[in-house]
Amino acid sequence: MKKIIYLTLIFAFILTALAGCMNNDNETLSSVSSKHNDTSNETASKNESVDGDLGEYNVKIKSCRLAKDYEDKDIVIVNYLFTNNSDDNASFTFAISDKVFQDGVGLNKCYTAADSAKYSSDNQSKDIKKGATLDVEVAYKLNDSTTPIEVECSELISFSDEKVTKKFNIK
Repeated sequence: MKKIIYLTLIFAFILTALAGCMNNDNETLSSVSSKHNDTSNETASKNESVDGDLGEYNVKIKSCRLAKDYEDKDIVIVNYLFTNNSDDNASFTFAISDKVFQDGVGLNKCYTAADSAKYSSDNQSKDIKKGATLDVEVAYKLNDSTTPIEVECSELISFSDEKVTKKFNIK
């Protein structure tokens, strides 16, 4: 009897997941994509932000800056503005999937920067209440200090393909 219940629950979950995938609103995805395509060639020096809603959250990719890690290697620090619009407390780390690419290759996060970088990762994991907004900085190790980067954010757990993206020239 337990096997039938488990199989029924698994089947219901799969059907729900498939239904969620089929009901994607292509118009919303197009507007998000076109919005970001319009600004994708902005340079880091302009620091013009790009933002979008990702599920119950809003993420604004604000700016980036070059710095050095504790081994004197090049890193980039990306500044985000994270707004929680959900009914529950949320943190950037557990709500948003943030990725940075250089020449199509994902960059690893860097957790320790040189003191001169004035980098604080504290806000990444701070819970914030509904309606609150918090500046968040995340550092990534660069492959080189001249190739542009592309920052990409999506909701951490979602069946949606919605993303907020921004390219930066870091030269």
